[in-house]
Amino acid sequence: MLVITFNRVIPLEERIEGIGRRIATEEADHLLAFAVSGASRLIRQRNSTIPASSRAALTDWILGAGPVLAWLAECVEIKPHVNGFPNMATRAAYERFHVWAVAEGFNRDKLPAINGFVQRVLANGTGIESKRMNTGRIFLGLTLKHEDVSTYASRYDMGGAV
Repeated sequence: MLVITFNRVIPLEERIEGIGRRIATEEADHLLAFAVSGASRLIRQRNSTIPASSRAALTDWILGAGPVLAWLAECVEIKPHVNGFPNMATRAAYERFHVWAVAEGFNRDKLPAINGFVQRVLANGTGIESKRMNTGRIFLGLTLKHEDVSTYASRYDMGGAV
């Protein structure tokens, strides 16, 4: 498996609806030649070419996943949710994660942004789900071991502010 980044958003006026199907039906011979060429190169090089952007994305993922995994292990309890409870706003969970990670010595600049945080929690927190509500996005099944925010913040010498 390989992380592939897609950095370009194709403008609406350049988009072609059903392009994959059209290529498969209208350009099947070129598609087959492309696949055979790629397979030949793979055999010849004995490895696939990994774009620099893929290496960077994988490194970012690995470095960002470490603090999230540590936070999940140390600070989170996963409980089955019934009728939407327990739940916690993803923004609140992210803020608590951020306070904890900085207090634990993780580099603030290397912490994932909220979207990456949510993806890592969902990928690694078996039993945690995400749901979009009219008030924002929430985690279902996630509770903090340190429920009292003031206790949680004071434990990390944050003066009660989260």
